[in-house]
Amino acid sequence: MIKIQLAIIGLSLFALFCAAPEVSKPQNGDSIPSAGNLETPALLRLTYDLAFRPPANYVMEEVGNLHEKGNRYKIRFGMPGINLTRLTISSTNTENRSKFPYEVSDREIEKAKWKKYYYLKVKDQPNSATVSLFSCTGDLVCVRWEWFYNGFLVVFESETELKKGVVEQDGLAEAYHDLIEKHLLVY
Repeated sequence: MIKIQLAIIGLSLFALFCAAPEVSKPQNGDSIPSAGNLETPALLRLTYDLAFRPPANYVMEEVGNLHEKGNRYKIRFGMPGINLTRLTISSTNTENRSKFPYEVSDREIEKAKWKKYYYLKVKDQPNSATVSLFSCTGDLVCVRWEWFYNGFLVVFESETELKKGVVEQDGLAEAYHDLIEKHLLVY
């Protein structure tokens, strides 16, 4: 009986320490508060059994929760060989997919001058992630990586400069996918 009680207490403490830090509780559950000097943990918890290990020397710009069951992080970083410097990392349960607050709405994507979709494998699951590239404002390319994992929608979003005269960014989808998969931890 004592072993069971200790196990329950241990699991409760584990769940408490694994939860993402909450800066403040937004009224509608969708907005994310900004903060000046946020901690930069080694792992960003996305779900109970999924985390993202950010690149070295990253800066946390925003942190919060989504729909009471997901997390959202906005980070800035620099890596040699990659022209991406910001990531918005989000997760929510699939029941809230229709209310998911993408950085660029589906309506805006429909209006994009061009768009390209890639279906790539994640952790040996073929065609399980979708990488979308599409034109944004000005000379920017928006990149969105989506993956459904154990009842959760996991989304990474970013943007980068469009090279002059190039409609498709050769290798950008694969480089973005490799960056995410390299730092994604599945337990």
